Amino acid sequence: MMLDQYETDQFKALQYLICECNYGGRVTDDKDRRYLNCAMADYYLPAAYTDGYALSPSGNYTCPDGQPTYDEVMEWIGGLPAGQEPEVFGLHDNADITKDQQETDYLCDTLLLTEEQGGGGGGAAGGKSEEEVLLEVSGEIVARVPLPFDNEPLLKRFPIRFDESMNTVPPAPLASLSSRPGAERAGARGGGRCWRRS
Repeated sequence: MMLDQYETDQFKALQYLICECNYGGRVTDDKDRRYLNCAMADYYLPAAYTDGYALSPSGNYTCPDGQPTYDEVMEWIGGLPAGQEPEVFGLHDNADITKDQQETDYLCDTLLLTEEQGGGGGGAAGGKSEEEVLLEVSGEIVARVPLPFDNEPLLKRFPIRFDESMNTVPPAPLASLSSRPGAERAGARGGGRCWRRS
């Protein structure tokens, strides 16, 4: 809104607003803040108005052409690749290999955990069945997940208002965190239920 007071786009002001004021309050490490400023410098510049301006080296990610409407922008976003490639974050392709390796290791470790606890006894020799092991593991997960955070007192104390930009800093991360415990609890409980045989 205030940017409309100028004849030219204020890219430096936008970058400062996003990187230092808004997200800068959440980025506590000075190296991360420096990276954020460097990464955003590729987006907040006049060349971004050029049709086909590439946001990544491959050219898979570009700015929409012309002056699109909101609906056109949403349609354009829907056409982007579903899985982000490392180049979007300024990383080398090997970062994808590392991520995939970590996910595979985690999956295999989890599978081995349930297999080892099974005991192979089928219940007759004192070992636990697969269902019992999974119910036990899901119960342990539910016990470790904290209860949802109550946002109401915080939102009353720091209401999100246009004239007070710093009020967006405390509630925003807590709002996203407060929804996670409920989902995690439901997921862990559901994981245990799906192994029960009727």
